Amino acid sequence: MKKLIIFSISFILLSFVGYYGYTRLNNPVILKITDITIYNNELNTEVKYFSSVQQIKSSFGNPDFESNYLSEMDETNLLLLTYSNSKFYFLEDKLVDFELVDSKFGLGTIDLGHVNIDNSAEDLTIFDGNFTLSATDQYFKLWLKGDNDEPFAEEIIFSYAYNPRTNISRINNIMLNSN
Repeated sequence: MKKLIIFSISFILLSFVGYYGYTRLNNPVILKITDITIYNNELNTEVKYFSSVQQIKSSFGNPDFESNYLSEMDETNLLLLTYSNSKFYFLEDKLVDFELVDSKFGLGTIDLGHVNIDNSAEDLTIFDGNFTLSATDQYFKLWLKGDNDEPFAEEIIFSYAYNPRTNISRINNIMLNSN
């Protein structure tokens, strides 16, 4: 009888976890690409996705490094602006890719607020109130759509890492990822 109860409880729990995982995969958090903003905490400035090089420089200041970058995937030359260790890539004078790894940067929307590098991963609930930390999947995805609600070929991934000394998971990387 005891084994039957344990089996029943286990079955219910696994069914719930499977359903929840299925629901999250089939009902992802989706934001308009034009609503996304990159925030500089030190300067209290922000820019939108597709901003020009001049808009980035006037909001964030002059970069630490500016160089050309060959995108092997697209076989295209991109302009790369580097601020500390964070990278901003431009094609035809528009921001088309980024990787944020410094605590001075964050990402969000004007309506929802921003989540910054080094914030607690629990802050990701601003995008999804149902978000819970996972011991196995240490990332959170935001799916993107264009202005006309068509699917966008990229997603934003927030990576986080658990620190057993502090018992806190902190965001350590925010990047744009092609699907």
